[in-house]
Amino acid sequence: MDWGLDKILIYIFIFLIVILAIVYNASNLGDFSKKSTSGDNTNTVTDTTDTNTNTTAATYSELEAKVATAAKSYVAKYYPSISSGDNFVIQTDSLISEGYLTSIKDVKKSSTTCNGYVIVYNNGSSISYNAYLKCGSNYTTSGYDTKYTEEF
Repeated sequence: MDWGLDKILIYIFIFLIVILAIVYNASNLGDFSKKSTSGDNTNTVTDTTDTNTNTTAATYSELEAKVATAAKSYVAKYYPSISSGDNFVIQTDSLISEGYLTSIKDVKKSSTTCNGYVIVYNNGSSISYNAYLKCGSNYTTSGYDTKYTEEF
């Protein structure tokens, strides 16, 4: 077998492409917790740095983001391994009773308490946290469904 310069350069080129593909895929695997799936609710949060979330927010979107962030911390503690395709609902009451949130107050009228839930879904490559809130008659997240807030 003759190893001329042209064959060596071809093998080096192929080797570099394989290495680049491995590095690219490895970097994406490390970021799986920051990715989310898109759905009806655009207030999806998949990253957190604070386990006890203060619910003071200037907008409803910020409030939903804080609820979703609290849910992520809750899931990390109680559901450390979620199988691909699994989904479940976490009530905001559970997040409050476990200390991940304080009472959720309406951003327009602080005397009004908001309630809701977070739908957690693992699509196989990422876990999404979609928060849905109802703040009296002032605000309801698009896609909010009362069936998720009923007692079972």
